[in-house]
Amino acid sequence: MSERGLVAYDPNGRIFVVTHDEEILVHDGDSEAPLWREDIGETIAGIAIAGDELIAVGEDGAVRRFTFLHRELPRASVGAGVRHVALSSSGTLATVHDDHVSLLRKNDLAPVSLYHRGVTALAWSRDGTKLLLARSKSDSDHALLYLDGANGEPISDPVVTTARVSAIAASSRGFFVACGDRVMRFSRPEVALEHVTRARERTITDVACSADGARFALQLERSQVMVLSDPPSETLLDVKYPERVTNGVAFGPRPWIAIALAGGDANKVNVDTGAMHRSDTHPGRTHHRWFVSVAGAFQKRKDAEPAARAAERSPVDDSERQRIRQRALEDAEAKLRQQQADDADRKTMIRVGMIALGILLGVLRACSHSNHY
Repeated sequence: MSERGLVAYDPNGRIFVVTHDEEILVHDGDSEAPLWREDIGETIAGIAIAGDELIAVGEDGAVRRFTFLHRELPRASVGAGVRHVALSSSGTLATVHDDHVSLLRKNDLAPVSLYHRGVTALAWSRDGTKLLLARSKSDSDHALLYLDGANGEPISDPVVTTARVSAIAASSRGFFVACGDRVMRFSRPEVALEHVTRARERTITDVACSADGARFALQLERSQVMVLSDPPSETLLDVKYPERVTNGVAFGPRPWIAIALAGGDANKVNVDTGAMHRSDTHPGRTHHRWFVSVAGAFQKRKDAEPAARAAERSPVDDSERQRIRQRALEDAEAKLRQQQADDADRKTMIRVGMIALGILLGVLRACSHSNHY
């Protein structure tokens, strides 16, 4: 059974989908509430969304298409032994088998077989005109091969890679991100592969690119998901599961990403803030709980925000305190001047009163002298 591609997220955020064994589990993209579920009768090898349709492919080849409202469209089959699944923007399905790749057009009921052995991963270009295959014929023979999306014919000679490629995703910036023990960019056959970063002796089992091409997500083996900026100047998100197995990654509307967990659960994570939501449990299914650690660049922003706010407030606060102190000094000075003026008035009145009292006493003495004569 494939370990990748078991999550799909509508770019407009209407639904996200995970799987468990033979079941499709559809959730509301906003509230994470369960919407509907469908058993396709065989273990699911991959799911994908194109436009308003959801497609699920079983390991034995069953192709089931549904609208978001659970109306089923005509069924088809691509044959048994499906290991990887890729869906173009126009709805053409590509599936990997042991000795060939099948192409099934949207309105066809029978696939076209392309005979390529050892295919380990594949992805459509964003416009659906090209299909990139990664193949490994031996432990030392690894290559990437461009196919024309219309007829499935090779566009050029294979491009040799140094290691096995286990996952591919198309970026809206015009190149593919190919991953194995490292991350590589591949734009066209005549341009050399660009090595972006290494996985530090671990294997990347799934990769996804955001709609704007500014971010890509890596599933590292079975317990960790990282989101990097592109170019990878910083780790935007680092999610680790000590108890659960990760089962694929998919970007939805910015800034959200969905992480599938084996057993039919999922987390939605806001890459900008680290806010984490979980899928609500469908009725009749066992409700699980799990531990998860979340880190990333958002922590630095949160730590910097109080200091930045303080720095922004500080000049305002200092100037305000200066104005308050200045007003207080002016008020105190005005009160002092008023008090001094009041004191001067009182002193003047006292002097005038003393003079008047002296004059009155003089008059009284003069009158008393006159009475003695």
